[in-house]
Amino acid sequence: MAVFIYHPETKRTLDSLARQLPQSLLLSGPHGVGLQTAATALAGKNIASLIIPHDKTGHSDPENGTITAETIRKLYEQTRSKQTKSHVVIIDNADRMSQAASNAFLKLLEEPASNIHFILTSHTPEKLLPTIRSRVQHIVLRMISSQQTNDFLDELNITDPT
Repeated sequence: MAVFIYHPETKRTLDSLARQLPQSLLLSGPHGVGLQTAATALAGKNIASLIIPHDKTGHSDPENGTITAETIRKLYEQTRSKQTKSHVVIIDNADRMSQAASNAFLKLLEEPASNIHFILTSHTPEKLLPTIRSRVQHIVLRMISSQQTNDFLDELNITDPT
């Protein structure tokens, strides 16, 4: 069973968002804070798609890959069908969208389907188009505190200082 530890302020925010997920959400924060994990937890069983950057050969490459316009156009078609229940689309490392993909995604944000929610993650949200940033609720996740880390290590009976 996985254990997720969040900074207390981040946990309060995520708990609140889980009760009422906004139409479009951007989670950002430093590397290692668990953006994709938090997005997946917020989506719960309603994940319709998880989009991640890929390299030119089609292999997953979150740090250097790209999210293409073709990927977003497919997403557009997928989200246009009638949905009776909520579906969540997670776009991990959304700042890796190409310019064309960003423009195509902007259309999705401007004309959202009623039961589709978008969760974007980014360690560098300033790389997203300003028009995308203006249309999403932006939450910055904080790293856990040193005390939380020490408490967790004590709980696991780990005494090695390294």
